[in-house]
Amino acid sequence: MRSKSLFFVVLTALSIRLIPTLITNQPFSTDTWPLIRLSEVLLTNPECKIWDDSLLGGYHNRWPAVILESTLYSTLTGLEPAYFFRFVGVIITQTSMLITTYVLIRRYRGIDAALLGALTLTTIPSLVIFTSTTLKEVYAYPLALLLVLLLTKYSLSTLLLAFLVAFSLVASHPLTPLMMIAFLGSYLFVVWVKRLEGLLHSVSVRKHLLVLLLLSSIYVTYMGLYGWGGLMLKFGLSDFLAILVVGVAVYGWYVLVGGDFTKSLLILTPGIISILVSNPRFLGFSPILLYSTPLIALLPYVWWRGRGSNGAIVAAILLPISVGTQYIAVVSPLLTTILHRLLNYLFFAATAITASLNISSERTRKYALIALTTSLVVTAALSINLTLYGDSITYYWRYGDREVVGVSSVVKYIDSKKVCGDVKIKYLIGDVVTVDLLCGLRLSETDLGVPAILYADNFRFGYALSPTDILTLQELRILNLVRDFVYSNGVVYVVR
Repeated sequence: MRSKSLFFVVLTALSIRLIPTLITNQPFSTDTWPLIRLSEVLLTNPECKIWDDSLLGGYHNRWPAVILESTLYSTLTGLEPAYFFRFVGVIITQTSMLITTYVLIRRYRGIDAALLGALTLTTIPSLVIFTSTTLKEVYAYPLALLLVLLLTKYSLSTLLLAFLVAFSLVASHPLTPLMMIAFLGSYLFVVWVKRLEGLLHSVSVRKHLLVLLLLSSIYVTYMGLYGWGGLMLKFGLSDFLAILVVGVAVYGWYVLVGGDFTKSLLILTPGIISILVSNPRFLGFSPILLYSTPLIALLPYVWWRGRGSNGAIVAAILLPISVGTQYIAVVSPLLTTILHRLLNYLFFAATAITASLNISSERTRKYALIALTTSLVVTAALSINLTLYGDSITYYWRYGDREVVGVSSVVKYIDSKKVCGDVKIKYLIGDVVTVDLLCGLRLSETDLGVPAILYADNFRFGYALSPTDILTLQELRILNLVRDFVYSNGVVYVVR
């Protein structure tokens, strides 16, 4: 019966995540297209080395794990890399995440808590949308969870496997291993604080320290020798000093408030409030309220009853995320464009909170099931709505047949070396022609100088410069008064 329940959870998770690509018949997410193109380059140039920046661009190939796996898949099956990123990669990464989470929680909390923990990963709308395709970071998530699972056993063979997993994690994405290092370091800090308070005495941190040293050494070596040169965002000394100041404030505040579980949930509040206030389009009723459904549903009960045994784990997760959000809010607002990637790591905390609830209590179990079921319905509705109609937050991740065919046709015959388009167009076109994002600010001018490629959602939701910078365009009929139409298929429009 329990195995059937786990199978149902996995099947539900995969079904929701495959909705976007099944309905649109195209890869989902802007970030998928560069990975598909790089896989195709490797397939058409068998002699090409993965570190050849002249052919592979010098960014994505610095963390090549998912590109190498997609290329291997295509070589063995003869299918296009797009099928791996649309289907196979999603199935592999998400099944691995769910089963690893189930095994990890079952080892300490039992079968019921393990099922609820696995279900939690399918009821976080932002995480589900983000993992509905196979990105570098998505590929890294199950590796991070597997590394956590290896912490629960200590042997020579486990240590060797931990080394392989840690190296694969570092070669997958630059942020995920850094977050794992921060989580492990924070856990050691939280345990130290709780020991000072006399709350923990027998907790051993030797394995955590060993894995922390292992992962840190691999990460520093890899980034120093190879990865750092490919980063798009590089921090200077002033940035590290600012992070240090914010970190001292956040971790110092935790020491002052003590190990109270519910108080530790407040760690994130200042940064998130500052970011919301500084981005008015996120305020009021908007899809972001629905994306926050799991937190809204679970937090009241956790606040009232939730002083579970996983308090140290939750605090260790919230502390570095809080430092990141407050650094972005106070010091570097431009990094708000990557905030969603940082907040996605809250799924570690959400899973730990669910696992810490007193499942033996009938009342708690019913409340958790109702909350998770509500979140699951909202998640499925958001996924379907995004795919069929779009929403104001993630609309530019959706690619339809007419958009892909229309843009591809235009690029083949366009006589300009530069076009105007937003991030959705830029990621789809790649390096075939140069895409100027900022020219969208001048669409109302009579002479733009280059053709502009627009799509229907530009006029519904806006012209996306970044996840937080959306330029509202005039209606299509108004734009027609100052520009000449070159091409239109009802979804894609090219104007001069």
